[in-house]
Amino acid sequence: FIFPLVLVMGRENKFCKSWSNMKKHINDTVSKSLLGRFFKLEARKTTFTTELRAATATFLTMAYIITVNATILTDSGATCSFHDCSSVAGSSLPGPNCVLGSNQGYEECLGRVKKDLVVATSLSAMVGSLAMGLLANLPFGLAPGMGANAYIAYNVVGFRGSGSISYHTAMAIVLLEGC
Repeated sequence: FIFPLVLVMGRENKFCKSWSNMKKHINDTVSKSLLGRFFKLEARKTTFTTELRAATATFLTMAYIITVNATILTDSGATCSFHDCSSVAGSSLPGPNCVLGSNQGYEECLGRVKKDLVVATSLSAMVGSLAMGLLANLPFGLAPGMGANAYIAYNVVGFRGSGSISYHTAMAIVLLEGC
């Protein structure tokens, strides 16, 4: 029983040494490359593999923002209006109240908007994070803030546009506030 365990431990030790050697080689190579010099890996006393693990953790931490942000803004109705509602057979044209019920046309519009917002959230996080990394040379991930989005979606615009300000006006205010 002990003999196989010693063999496995010997292989594991050999694997760990080869993994450590490979990791050291990668870190040394990257730190001496243009990429390593640009991001000042040696000056900041870090390594490529450490930064890669940190970037992976940051991405996984931020990934929920992509769908949650889109869901929050979609709840406001976004660019959908009662004009997107489909009329029910045997009834007149849909009125403004169709947005509060379950209307197929309106729900399809919300589905399209949510997909667009997922793409917009992803792109804005990518652009912000790349700009922070390449222009400021800092390892920070940036993404849209959900607190302000929730406030705008639920208090200012209201659920499916039931608030005092339209979605378009609220987004213009957000744009001006960011400038």
